[in-house]
Amino acid sequence: MKYLRSLIAMVVVGLFAGSVFAGTKTLNTFESTSLGRAMTYWVYLPSNYDAKVAAGEKFSVIYLLHWYQYAADGWHVSDGTRVCPLMETTIDSVHNVIGIAPQDESFQDGRGTSWWVNSLSFGKYGDFVSKDLVAEVNTKYTTYGDSAHNGITGCSMGGFGALHHIRANKNVFSKGYGIVSLTDLSKSSRTGALYNPAGCLWGLCSIFGTNYWGDSAIQSKWAPIAHAADYAGVKFGFSSSTGDFFKKDNDDFAAALKVAGVTSNYVCYNTNEAHEYPTPARMTGILKFLFEDGPAPGVTASILSKNVSSIGNGIAKPSHLSVSLAKGNSRSVNNAVGIDGRAIKASASGGIIIKVK
Repeated sequence: MKYLRSLIAMVVVGLFAGSVFAGTKTLNTFESTSLGRAMTYWVYLPSNYDAKVAAGEKFSVIYLLHWYQYAADGWHVSDGTRVCPLMETTIDSVHNVIGIAPQDESFQDGRGTSWWVNSLSFGKYGDFVSKDLVAEVNTKYTTYGDSAHNGITGCSMGGFGALHHIRANKNVFSKGYGIVSLTDLSKSSRTGALYNPAGCLWGLCSIFGTNYWGDSAIQSKWAPIAHAADYAGVKFGFSSSTGDFFKKDNDDFAAALKVAGVTSNYVCYNTNEAHEYPTPARMTGILKFLFEDGPAPGVTASILSKNVSSIGNGIAKPSHLSVSLAKGNSRSVNNAVGIDGRAIKASASGGIIIKVK
């Protein structure tokens, strides 16, 4: 227990010393040329945005795509049944990044059904994201305005959209993360009644056609798993959980990426969560992975520090400390916290790295 308390102490030192997380959230409206209508999006600004802009600094952008028949405010408001990543506070956990969460206004038995791609049924939602929204944000906020500083993520339908855009629009998004994403549109990927729908599940027929489950042309055009090799050179990751109904999709996608020689940064959490937004801690990990070269969530764990003055009894005393903990059992090794029996040692540069296999 004392070792757990030591680890918690390290996290507290890094995350809260001298910092108060108090970003802002605002709902904006603008005219989308691609959709021919007014569209809304939430913007999450870190607490130091105005001061940094006044100092001449620019910001990267993370685009946040919600899931099927859900609302964009799910990134900061819980409906009582799903986890909420609290983006207005989580955005303060990463250096110079703003968050943008658009609302999908398409409708089929509910609001928000476009799958974030162009379709005959709902219009050019793909262009709305990759063209209109990006142009609006770059005009309204102080951003770098290039693909190197644009990331995109999403859950379920939004994860599908994120994985699609980092492949199809590399000139706009250079990095991304899919959370419990649909990755496969083939019949062979489905097991059980849920995966063999007699009708149209999740509105997919409206996007890809009534026979999309067995259409190899649809699979080869849209499914991320059919484009595994195209993800080479893209900084991305994705996740599922043992309790999620897209687990097989993601397991198969990871296998296809491996065959293609592409690093997948895939993690399947050992939980019974069924289709959840990430927790604030996991969202922080995703942001740090994408924008600060932090470890891939759930794959590696690291403690990165500068100017370490002392390390003892499991507590580091650096001027700056960020912690990301993944799988592995923490324990005491030489009066410092280690993972899987590895000791913590400061390198010559003052940094500490722990890797979990």
